[in-house]
Amino acid sequence: MKPKLMTLIGVFLISLTGLMFEVLLTRVFSSLLWYHFAFIAISSALLGWGLGAWILTFFRRRYSLLGILSFIFSLAILLFLYIVIVVPATTISLTVYYIFAVFPFLLGGMCLSLVFDIFGKYSGRLYFYDLLGASLGALSVPLLLRVVTPSSLIILTAIIPLLASLFFMSLSKRKQIFPYILIFILVGVFIFNVMTNTMSLPIGQTKALAQQLNANKNLHIVRTEWNSFSRVDLVEGFGDNFLANNYIDTFAWTYIIPWNQYSMNYTKGWFRYLPYAVKPKPKVLIIGPGGGTDVALALASGSNNVTAVEINSLIVKNVRSYGSRAGNIYNNPKVNIFVDEGRNFVSRSSSKYDMVLLGFVDSSSAIIAGGLVMAENYLYTVEAFEDYLSHLNRDGVLAFVRYEIDIPRLITIAKEALKGVGIQDNLKNHLIVVSQTDPSQREKFLGNQMVFIIKKSPFTMKEISRIKPIIEEENLSPVILPYTNIDEPYNQFLSNKMSFKQFESRFNINIKPTHDDNPFYFAYYKPLGIPMRYLMYLSYPFLVSLLLFGLVLLFKRTVRKEKIRLRIHYLIYFTGLGMGFMLMEIPILQKFILLLGRPVYTFSVILFSLLLSVSFGSLASGRFHEKKLPRTVIYSIIIASSIMVIYLFLLTPIIRVLLPLSLPLRIIMTFILLLPLGFFIGIPFPSGMRMLKIEKQDVPLAWGVNGLASVFGSVLATVIGVAINFSTALLLSVLSYIMVIVCTIIISARLKKISKT
Repeated sequence: MKPKLMTLIGVFLISLTGLMFEVLLTRVFSSLLWYHFAFIAISSALLGWGLGAWILTFFRRRYSLLGILSFIFSLAILLFLYIVIVVPATTISLTVYYIFAVFPFLLGGMCLSLVFDIFGKYSGRLYFYDLLGASLGALSVPLLLRVVTPSSLIILTAIIPLLASLFFMSLSKRKQIFPYILIFILVGVFIFNVMTNTMSLPIGQTKALAQQLNANKNLHIVRTEWNSFSRVDLVEGFGDNFLANNYIDTFAWTYIIPWNQYSMNYTKGWFRYLPYAVKPKPKVLIIGPGGGTDVALALASGSNNVTAVEINSLIVKNVRSYGSRAGNIYNNPKVNIFVDEGRNFVSRSSSKYDMVLLGFVDSSSAIIAGGLVMAENYLYTVEAFEDYLSHLNRDGVLAFVRYEIDIPRLITIAKEALKGVGIQDNLKNHLIVVSQTDPSQREKFLGNQMVFIIKKSPFTMKEISRIKPIIEEENLSPVILPYTNIDEPYNQFLSNKMSFKQFESRFNINIKPTHDDNPFYFAYYKPLGIPMRYLMYLSYPFLVSLLLFGLVLLFKRTVRKEKIRLRIHYLIYFTGLGMGFMLMEIPILQKFILLLGRPVYTFSVILFSLLLSVSFGSLASGRFHEKKLPRTVIYSIIIASSIMVIYLFLLTPIIRVLLPLSLPLRIIMTFILLLPLGFFIGIPFPSGMRMLKIEKQDVPLAWGVNGLASVFGSVLATVIGVAINFSTALLLSVLSYIMVIVCTIIISARLKKISKT
C-alpha cells in the first residue's frame, strides 16, 4: 500500500513537532537547571523515539492508531509544560522533568515507527518527509524565540500534532471532533499567554537569582526577556552602589554600576585595574563586557579607543536603558560596542590592539555547581590565545581576570600559545600573575580572584614598577612577577626544567591545555574531565533503553510466543547507523561553532542543513531497485566516510578561510559543506528499512535498536570529546559505518538467495 499525501503531511508534522520540542527543551533545562542538563534534551528525544518503536510491539499495528497517538502527543507536551511550572526546579526534580520530557517523544516515536512498519516499501519517501519536518523544526525555534517566550512556544508546538492527527484521521471513516476543539482552545491560550505571559517558566531553586531574591527582600525583578539563546532578568534593589543586575539564565550575573567621573577615578585602586596599570591608555578590545565594568576601567585609564564585544543584545539594551545614571557607558563616543561572539569577532577582525581583555566572561556559581563542565568554550583554547596574541601590537598585552584554580591551566595554554607565535625562551618574563589575598573574597573550590597577563615581548622593569605600588597597597600576592618573584612549580615549568607530566602531577585537577578540538576548559575533574555523577546522568537513558529492549524481547517470546524477527546482522546494521550518525553529528556541531559564532545558531543551522541534506539522500534512495540496495548502501557509506576523513583534516582550515564572510554567507557555506555528507548518510537508513521488509523482519524492533544506539552514540561522543577530542569521535563514526558495510555484504548474500527462490 502506497502512503497518501495526507499521511506524508502527518509524518512531516510529527517530525516537525519532535525537533521543535527537542530544541525547546535545551532552553528549558538550561534556564531551570544548568547548561549541561541541556544534553538531557537530546538524550530524552533519542530515548523517546526508540522506546516508542518498541512499545508499539505491544499493540496491534493499525493505521487508525496514528490519529490517536498524535492527539496524545499534543497532550503530553502540554503535560510537560504543566510539570515544569508547578514542580519546583531543583536538581532532585530532574528525574521528574526527564520522565515527562521523554513521554512526548515516545508517542512521536510510536507514530513514525508505525508509519514505517505499514509503508516500509516506501521508506525513502517517508524518511524524506520525516527529515524535512525535522530540519524545519530545528531552524524554526531560534527564530520564533525572538518573538515569543519558551512557554508560549511550547503551547504552539502542542498544536502541531493535533493538525497531524486531523491529516491522519482524514483517511479514516470515523471522524473525530476532539482535535478541532483542542486546537481552538490552544490557539486562544497561546494568544492569551503571548499577551500576558501568565504561564511562564519559574526560576530554578538552585539558581543564584532565586537564592538572592530569597535572601534579600529588597530585590525585585524589573523585567524578564528572552532571546534565542538566553533568558535575561533585570533586577533592582541592591543599594546605592549598584543600579541593577542582569541575570543570564537566572544564574550568571553582571552588575550595572552608577558610573561618574569620581567613581571611575576611584577604580584606579581596584584589583581589576592592574592590566591598565601595566598598559595605560590602551587601544583595548574587551570580550564579554557585560554591565560595563571593564569598559569603565578602560575609560578611567585614559583610553580613547575601546572596542567591546558582548554576545547578548539584551544586556546591552539594559545597560543603555539607564542612560546617564550608568555613565552612558555604551553610548560613549570613545566606546564601540558590537553584539557578537567574542572569539568569532576576533577571528574575523583585522585590527590590532594594545590590550585584549577577558574579565569573568563566565559565572562563578555555574563553575562551582559544575554547570559548565560539559559546556564548550572557545574563548580559552590554545588556538584562541594565538588569535588574541596575533591581534596585539608589538608591546600589547593579553589579560584575563579569573580565579586561582585557573592559574595552572592558563599557564599550560599560554606556554603552547606563545610557542605557536614563535616565543619559546624565558617564558616567565612574558607572564604576570597576581592574586588577591582577602579571605572574604575567596570562593570555595575556585580560590581568590586573580589577574593573568601575557605579553608577546618580555615585560620591562618600567611596566613592573607601575604595578608594584598597587600590589603592596592592596596586599596582593604576586604569583609570577618577572625579575621579582616566581612561585614554584611555575618557575621550573616555564624555565623548561620540568616536564608537563611532572607539572601536572602537582595538581589534583585537570590542567591539560584545551584546544578547539576539545574546548572544555571547565572540565577540571581527573581523569576524564567529567565527574562521576554526570557520567551516571549520561548513562541513564542508555540503561533504560537496554532494560526495555530486554522486556520487549521477553514479552514477544513468552507472552505472544513469537519468534524474534530481527536477525543479528540487521541488529548490528541499525546499531552501526545510530552510533555512526551521532558520533558524526556531535563533532560536526562543535567544529562549526567557531564558524557560526553562537552555539544556538550552530545547533539549529547544522541540524537544519544536515537533516535537510539527509532527507534528499533518503528521497533518492527510493529510486534504486531492490536488487541494487546493498550495493547502493555500500557505495554511499564509502563516500560519506571519505568526506568525514577529509573534514577531519581540512575542515578547520576551511572554516578559518570562511570566517571573514558575513553571517548569511557563512550559513550558506555551512549548508554547502554539509550537503554531500548528509546526502550520502541519508541513503542507508531507508534502504535498510526496505531490506527489512523484503526479509520480513520486525521494523519497530530495528527502529528501536537504532534509537538505543543513537543514545549510546551521543553519550560516547560527548565523553570522548571532553576526555580526548572530537576528531577521535569522528574516527569512531567512520568505524561504525564500516561495521554497517560488513553487515550489508551479509544482507546482500541473503537477498540474492531470496531472489533466486
